[in-house]
Order: sequence, then C-alpha cells, then structure tokens
Amino acid sequence: MNGSVKAALVAVAVSTTAGIGAAAPAQAAPQAPAAAVQRAVAAGDTSGDVHILARRSFKCKRNSRDVVNLSWKNGTFSTKIYFNNHCKQRKSIRVITKTGALTRHRDFTLPGKTKDYILYRHGAAVKVTNIKPNWKM
Repeated sequence: MNGSVKAALVAVAVSTTAGIGAAAPAQAAPQAPAAAVQRAVAAGDTSGDVHILARRSFKCKRNSRDVVNLSWKNGTFSTKIYFNNHCKQRKSIRVITKTGALTRHRDFTLPGKTKDYILYRHGAAVKVTNIKPNWKM
C-alpha cells in the first residue's frame, strides 16, 4: 500500500470511531445540567430525582472556628447522613423530609468530637430535602 491509501484508511477509521462515540451520549439517559444541580443544592432543594450528594456545615457557636460538617445522598429506602462534629459538646440537627406535598422533620443528636453516620430509614417516596442546626448560634 502506498502512503495515500494508508492515510485514507486511517481517516475513514477515525471518522467511523468518532461517529460511534458521538452517537453513544445521545442514547444515554438525560442528565440534569450541572449548573441547575448546583443552584438546587445552594437553595437547599435536594428533593429532585437526581441523586446528588448534598453538604452542610454549621458553626458550633457564633464566634467559633469549630463546625459540624454534614453530607448525605438520598437513597431509595434510606438516607445515610455522614457527620463530623468538631464541637466539644453534643449537637442536635433537624432533618427535613418531603413526601409529595407533605413536609416533616426529625431530630438527631450528634455526640461531641465524633465522626460517624446516621442511617435514616424511610419509605420510597420520602426524600431528605434539608438539614438544619437545632441550636442557637
């Protein structure tokens, strides 16, 4: 084979592979745009169908450097809430859930100087929408 035939075959192979690769994302399930997901998390809304990791951080006291860090991801029948409480004392958090139009809350106590998780079991239609501190800052 001469050089021009090889170059033509390589060009055909590259264009065919690019066509296959380009068709695959169009067939994949549509995903929410990253900017829309970030806006929803910033607004405290993690109730959508998109399973995203949400994070919150709260100061122990008004002028303190110590914080309580929280993160969670909604599951089908449960939500695992990870926490890292840097405060010396125990802190209480309020987990806000939503089922359709019904909003409820449940309080949990986090021991001081502890890193662990809470397994919050719930029904299939329940989603954790927000977590708030249950203490005065």
